[in-house]
Amino acid sequence: MKSGIDRERLKKSFEELEKYGLTDRGGINRPALSDMDKGARDTFCKWMKEAGLKVRIDDVGNYYGRRDGLDNNFLPVVMGSHLDTVYYGGRFDGITGVQAALEVVRSLNDNGITTKRPVEICVFTNEEGTRFEPSMLGSGVLAGEFDIDSVYEIEDMDGIKFGEELERIGYKGDKKNRLTQADTYLELHVEQGPVLEKENMEIGVLKGIRGMVHLEVTITGVKDHAGPSPMEYRRDAMMGAANMIAEIEKVAYEVGDGTTTTVGKVKTIPASSNVIPKEVRFSVDIRNEEDSLIDLAVKKIKELIIKISKERGLAYNIEDFWRVDAIHFPQKMVNVVEGSAKERKYKYKMMVSGAGHDASYISMFVPTAMIFVPSIGGLSHCEEEFSEFSDIEKGVNVLYDSVLKCANR
Repeated sequence: MKSGIDRERLKKSFEELEKYGLTDRGGINRPALSDMDKGARDTFCKWMKEAGLKVRIDDVGNYYGRRDGLDNNFLPVVMGSHLDTVYYGGRFDGITGVQAALEVVRSLNDNGITTKRPVEICVFTNEEGTRFEPSMLGSGVLAGEFDIDSVYEIEDMDGIKFGEELERIGYKGDKKNRLTQADTYLELHVEQGPVLEKENMEIGVLKGIRGMVHLEVTITGVKDHAGPSPMEYRRDAMMGAANMIAEIEKVAYEVGDGTTTTVGKVKTIPASSNVIPKEVRFSVDIRNEEDSLIDLAVKKIKELIIKISKERGLAYNIEDFWRVDAIHFPQKMVNVVEGSAKERKYKYKMMVSGAGHDASYISMFVPTAMIFVPSIGGLSHCEEEFSEFSDIEKGVNVLYDSVLKCANR
């Protein structure tokens, strides 16, 4: 089964979208619902229409392109990912999956193939959660994990509401356009890690996605002057938080089995060099492929925050901000992707994703599979992120073959 994927066309599409947020260092700065996001959306919608797809937009700003099948009463086979990036992120995270989906459709057109089932592309809103927290809002609304009215009220750091920005850029569509059912969902993504490259593998066949928990912690002490206040009398929120953060790293090793703990955001109030901080707020990200181990890590982290707060005379507040349980893809879907990789004679590895993806939420109501391609140096969420187009082409070939198998059942 030969796809006829056009690597140069694929590469050109990447280059054309890069003008929306391209940084001086070759990355992409395209946060959700920004003017740069609007530009990328407009261009991609134009391309979908040129490929003969019927375009629609739902009420959270997800946008779709539908290619009719021989029998449109069948549920569709859906491919997708996202075009928004973290601040000063890379050229491939999410974008690769969207471009791959379009290239599959273009190749079906080139080859004159009409599938039994309809085929759809879905581009999800705010996967990254960089501007509007939490992440994966677009797919989360589809899965019923987020209420749309609450999503509209989420504010960015400048106090601008999600709903206002969605309307401003012209992508506040209709609820009736949501994806509610599908036969299957397939997502191609760059690995965002070093394993495939280090093990000289061409394709990652995903068995699932690690679960993740996001805590928001606030530690409150007493604001005081940095000079006259003796060390032994201080109730320093920063020093308490620093102690906690160091211990949080150790929890990952204590729980083991691939557990990760990350403190990625810290805010000090007041932020002054000569004032003992009254308040420190920080985030904690905990991940594992087993929910029970996540629960254990969360328990240990909460216990140490309480313990250190009491020892230092500090007040604490721990908010369970967000959770996505571990995902295990249906074996029949894993088999489809694995079979496609085998037929192409690509070297592949069975994997579990450490990063979250829209596939996490879509898998709650649609049988789902994912395909990874190598990330050079394992770098992601940075301007240095890179994947070879020869590797991406192989991933698109696997996606194409897998889509055909599902869409012609």
